[in-house]
Amino acid sequence: LVGIAKLGLLRSGTLVIAATLAAVGILGNLTSRLLHGHVTDLLLFNLHVPLARPWPAFNVADVCIFTAAILSIATSLPKERNTARQISD
Repeated sequence: LVGIAKLGLLRSGTLVIAATLAAVGILGNLTSRLLHGHVTDLLLFNLHVPLARPWPAFNVADVCIFTAAILSIATSLPKERNTARQISD
């Protein structure tokens, strides 16, 4: 991440945070998978979706990855320009 930031590929502070969260989430899931053979879910919801009971299930690493994705998408959206229109009486 530091190398990517130094190359200027992450120009926004928000993108740096998103990349860090994604890396933390990936490393968290990978570590859990390597140490325990599975990823332990902390948040379990039952939305009563057929053939997917219970679903979705999240852990802290998943929340980091999801937040990173939302931040990345929000940062990549075009910025709305605030153009003040003067209204004549």
